[in-house]
Amino acid sequence: MEAKAIVVGSSAVGGVCAKALANHGVETLVLEENFKPGKFHKCSGIMSKAGLESLGVSIKECTLNEVRGARVFAGGTELKFEASSTKGVVIDRQAYDERCAQEAQEAGAKLVLNARVEKVSSHDGGFTVSTPSDSFSSKVLVGCDGANSTVARTLGFPPIEARDFVLAWEGEFSGCRVSDPRLVHIYLEPSICKGFFGWLIPVSEDRARIGFASADFPKVREAKQAFLNLAPVQEVLGPTGSASCECVREFNYVIPIKPRAATQAGNAMLCGDSAGQVKATTGGGVVFGGKCAFIAADEIANHFSSGTPINYERRWREKYGGVLKAHNFIRAAYNFAEGFDNGSVLKASLAVGNAIGLPGFLSAKGDMDFIVS
Repeated sequence: MEAKAIVVGSSAVGGVCAKALANHGVETLVLEENFKPGKFHKCSGIMSKAGLESLGVSIKECTLNEVRGARVFAGGTELKFEASSTKGVVIDRQAYDERCAQEAQEAGAKLVLNARVEKVSSHDGGFTVSTPSDSFSSKVLVGCDGANSTVARTLGFPPIEARDFVLAWEGEFSGCRVSDPRLVHIYLEPSICKGFFGWLIPVSEDRARIGFASADFPKVREAKQAFLNLAPVQEVLGPTGSASCECVREFNYVIPIKPRAATQAGNAMLCGDSAGQVKATTGGGVVFGGKCAFIAADEIANHFSSGTPINYERRWREKYGGVLKAHNFIRAAYNFAEGFDNGSVLKASLAVGNAIGLPGFLSAKGDMDFIVS
């Protein structure tokens, strides 16, 4: 099979990219390794409302809850901020992924399921993508196939270093007690969540997604119980072993928190997690990955219409590289602070933040994607 453009991966970013390409009139083929599109709920599923809406995919049917602020815990100290309107949405991620793929197909893209990419080879005329049963050819190629991207590996893109990943565990709990579904919880606990943090994402008053990530991969398994025993987590889950609270699903996943050194090689590009276009503060990659996919689609369309070289790398870094670096700077400052007396600086920082009115500033100006509005 042959197309002008092949997109590998049909999760959210792949679907957004394929839809944008098809809307530009570019013949597009999407290859998905599974029997249906999506991450199969392996995602926390909280994103900024404005950012998600900017991607142009309907979120009405997949929105489960709306949030407007957070409670941040460090030791026995808490900082709370709440905006007057919705800032984030909690979504059914699988439903959103499938919606992205559906809208891409409605725009004209073709989706091939059960097409696990094993190898990608480049040649003067473009690319050949091989799966266990077929080969596909295209003039341009976009890898939207996740942090362990086959496209990136087989085409020799520089790897994301091991130190630029964190490993996450998350469980979704029913029968718990969420005091205010409009507020997420953030847990700053360096002894458990080295280099990252823990979270509670309310789905409803009696359902929540609770998890943490750490740069210390070997300790994630043993840290799980210590995390669930934290006092503010126990307030939601109830007493250990409570019959009313049940973990209905749990999973582990890796999160890249820094972009690759290069995300374009000629007419091959990477978008989303495969490019490392992820906010280092939260691990979220759908919004910026989708925005970069728009740039890739625009560059590809211009290439086919006018013959100009594809300038994806330069354009996305000029547009969004600065804000992703800002997220990385905040992450680096946090990592520095957590190194003092196992988090004492973090606890003091929350106290100082309360004293100087930081909650009011965050409530008025905070932005989940661009940090301040």
